[in-house]
Amino acid sequence: MNLTSAFFVLVLGLLLFLVFRKKKQVSSTTSKENDGNEDENLRYSQNRKMVWSIMPLIYLVSIIIVFYSWPITGDPITGTGLALLFHFLASWRKVGEKELGVILFYGRPLYPVNQGPCYTPWLIFQLSKETRLKKQYEIPAEPEKIFRAARDQPEVLTEKMIADGFRPPIRITFAGIKEEARKTDEIKEGDTGPVTQKKDRVEENVAVDDPLQERVTAETPIVVWGRVTDYIRFLTVIGSMDEAKKQLEDAAVKVLSQHFPKITVADALRDKERYDAELLKALKETTSTWGFTIDDAAVKNILLGHELNTELQKIAEARAKKRREKLEGEGAGAKEEGTLNGRTAGLVKMKKDLGVSGHAVLAAETARGITSNPGQKTVIVGAAGVQELLGLVAASGETLKALKTPDSEPEGGAT
Repeated sequence: MNLTSAFFVLVLGLLLFLVFRKKKQVSSTTSKENDGNEDENLRYSQNRKMVWSIMPLIYLVSIIIVFYSWPITGDPITGTGLALLFHFLASWRKVGEKELGVILFYGRPLYPVNQGPCYTPWLIFQLSKETRLKKQYEIPAEPEKIFRAARDQPEVLTEKMIADGFRPPIRITFAGIKEEARKTDEIKEGDTGPVTQKKDRVEENVAVDDPLQERVTAETPIVVWGRVTDYIRFLTVIGSMDEAKKQLEDAAVKVLSQHFPKITVADALRDKERYDAELLKALKETTSTWGFTIDDAAVKNILLGHELNTELQKIAEARAKKRREKLEGEGAGAKEEGTLNGRTAGLVKMKKDLGVSGHAVLAAETARGITSNPGQKTVIVGAAGVQELLGLVAASGETLKALKTPDSEPEGGAT
């Protein structure tokens, strides 16, 4: 067998392999495709047959052209065979177990491919891959990719920053409590009951000095958990994950702008689950034809900014100090009240046991207070002071008389 015959045997074997591989690939993929969309499955099958039919033809035409128009003298068979063999080996790609794969013809999706090795003719067709696992997507971008301009400066991103993935933050303006609602007697600090309706708006659990009830503009980053389920449809309808995130951001801003400007930050935090559910519903409706399934979505956080958070912390500390002083005053008052109650009970018992008037008991207690600190000087000012002192002396005498009762004398009449 000469070299030419060996070459044509090699080419024939290659063509037979491609045809066999084509039939096996079509059979395997068709059995696993979704039966819910027969038109798409038929189109994918036709595209797959086209690729596997065109490539043997391209190889054969290349052999004929090279064989009859080889510009250099000598045998062209070896060089042509090696070139085609190199192209064939370089055309194999791999789709991982956790990946989805699609064959593209210069950006146009043709058909999906299974996990494992797949034939993707080099320089003619391309293989695009995407994970089939659920992923978390930060919108508008990852925290380190959010660009915030300095105060009073416009947030203008350069083309390079946009190409590097930087995005401006999502900002929503929240409502504040009406000033007339603050002045009404029906809303008091620390009130936990329902509040009457003011201009078709009902507020509950309102504390009018709560800074979160003020009208503020805050950042509202979004987090979405989702996965690509139909990669060809995703590429056809959206094109890329970057474009998908832009459209998800637009849809999220639309739904948040419908709700948050009507409520305060405190309301949004209190009813966060409700607004997260509204957000999830809107995003699912937006992506219903994308080939992309959203499992969950939520407002990640409401960011009020560093300066505003500092002011809020100062207000919280001032309110805590005010409550502490109030509690300390109430504690001191309770202590004094307990002391007075105990002393009053003692005086009442003294009056009952001694059988004297209440004035006498009070006078004796006052005299005790005056003489309890002998080292201190006692000053009596004016006639009233003298009169009170004389009353004390009289009361003391009455008390001494009460003490000299027959019951209190010792046995034997001793004095």
